[in-house]
Amino acid sequence: MPDEPFRDPLAELKPAARAILVAARTVLRERGMEGLTLEAVANEANTSRTQVPYHFGSRAGLIEALFDWLFHESWARFMRPPDGPWPMTVHGALEWSRQEMADISALRDSSDLVVHSLRDEFVRQRLALLYQRDRRLEVEALGLDSDEDEETQRRSDGVGAVLLALDEGLALQRAVDPDFDLDTALEAAESILTRGLTWPAEEGGEEQ
Repeated sequence: MPDEPFRDPLAELKPAARAILVAARTVLRERGMEGLTLEAVANEANTSRTQVPYHFGSRAGLIEALFDWLFHESWARFMRPPDGPWPMTVHGALEWSRQEMADISALRDSSDLVVHSLRDEFVRQRLALLYQRDRRLEVEALGLDSDEDEETQRRSDGVGAVLLALDEGLALQRAVDPDFDLDTALEAAESILTRGLTWPAEEGGEEQ
């Protein structure tokens, strides 16, 4: 599992491979997944077609590297906030989400890859691993991660899934609807999350 979101995939590549990955992202942005061919990437990188599989193994390997790069960009910003407390408050986490939602081009890139993963089993498995990691990081960022017992961990995993869905769902609505009231949506999310991020000790019992 890609457990280290701070590991910069670009920094670990040789210059030729880095140029190919940057070119692949340009092709993805301009032509979508259907246009992301080895030939198109090689032409964009001004290299031979054989260099793409040489560095990444296959088109699937190239797509996997793109996933890693996009997820790294997002989490590097999130996990290294410029100021403020750590772990984050709910308000701080949602403000980070607001900043991420402003990057429409990154959302477009990642959305193309996510849709493609539903048709490609290899890529789907990679994305599933990244989602597993990101759900865990969501709860760690709010100081909610706990290994105390299996039930608490299960609930923490559920919170991570909801937070991730919140980020992606609001970002998509904002991207497709210029009149979408993001401020009101984030205010509602903060209210719901602030009230909901405590657990009843048992059904009908007191909160922990």
